[in-house]
Amino acid sequence: MTPPLAAIFALDVRTVLVLLFTGNAAMAGLIFVFEGFTAESGHRHPLRCYALARLLQSLAWLLMLQRGVLPGAFTVLAANNLLLAGFFMESLVALELARIHHPGARRMHFALSFAAFLAMNLATAFLRAPGYRTAATSLGVAVCMAIPSVLFVVDPRESAFRRVLGAGNLTFIGVLAARGVLAGFDPSFNLYSTGLVQSLTFFLLILMMVLGGAVVLLIAKEDADRELRELATQDSLTGLSNRRSFSTQAARVLAYHQRYGLEASLLFIDIDHFKAVNDRHGHAAGDRVILHLAAVLRRTIREFDLHCRYGGEEFVLLLPNSSLAEGLHVAERIREEVGHAGSATVPYTVSVGLAASRAQARDPLEDLLARSDAALYRAKQGGRDRVEVDGAA
Repeated sequence: MTPPLAAIFALDVRTVLVLLFTGNAAMAGLIFVFEGFTAESGHRHPLRCYALARLLQSLAWLLMLQRGVLPGAFTVLAANNLLLAGFFMESLVALELARIHHPGARRMHFALSFAAFLAMNLATAFLRAPGYRTAATSLGVAVCMAIPSVLFVVDPRESAFRRVLGAGNLTFIGVLAARGVLAGFDPSFNLYSTGLVQSLTFFLLILMMVLGGAVVLLIAKEDADRELRELATQDSLTGLSNRRSFSTQAARVLAYHQRYGLEASLLFIDIDHFKAVNDRHGHAAGDRVILHLAAVLRRTIREFDLHCRYGGEEFVLLLPNSSLAEGLHVAERIREEVGHAGSATVPYTVSVGLAASRAQARDPLEDLLARSDAALYRAKQGGRDRVEVDGAA
């Protein structure tokens, strides 16, 4: 008598194979279409790799459908290698989406996957019992998927979509491992064997085919949306806020300060003789100067201070709840650190105009920008490499 739970998951194997063949092929086609709409995204390569992984798996299931019709070299050896290759490529996509750049984790993943391929092929070549081949393939797939799936779940930086994908993969890996152990103790176990573990394996294969593909597309869209937000709010070279984003945030901060009588200071910073740097050393050297100054600004200011590449070689800092004296201290620190750049970049200096907010200003941000810009002009006229403070009360 079939146990009740096993009866619920009882599936016709050939029907499942047809579903896996057609479903993976359809998912690959869908991802190729989606990839065409994300040509400018950084996920174009991972999506293409994921589509190829699905195509390999689809071809593997198609060959398995031909068992008894085609030679075993195609329906067993080739099919199992295609299946493992497909899951390996899927794991590479997961590593990429998890943003894992640690060489150690990648090396371990490649070593384990290579061992899984080797063990599966040795089992297929030298062990005639189908159970041992099934065990080697099941455990091989589980090993290929293990590291990226664990990283998705345990990394606190991962989004909900990534955690769902990781949890689904870990559940699938657990069932695959159970299938591998079961097949290892039963030499007659094969693709068409029945039982709860076999049925759960096929059920999860179908579920993860649909869920995994959908989640990968959602992750790609999530990251593409984040990239668009960054493009809209950040300077592409330095990663500092762009002028539009800074103006929006600064206006809110200054409105709050004006309402509650708080003081803020603004620094208008300009790289001295920047055109000469470009002309003499080239635009690549000019970019290095800009990047170095951006790094100096990040190190110097507080976490809640606002930074901005205002345009070209001009930068603006807004220091909330800071007096003119505090702003002057920050400006001098920046100027001095730039003067000690050493071999990090070509020698350069900066001029700084500093102004403090005024309670009676109709437009606090425009008022601060205008007065700090005027102070910057005086710094340039006064010889550069200096800080000038606005004198308006």
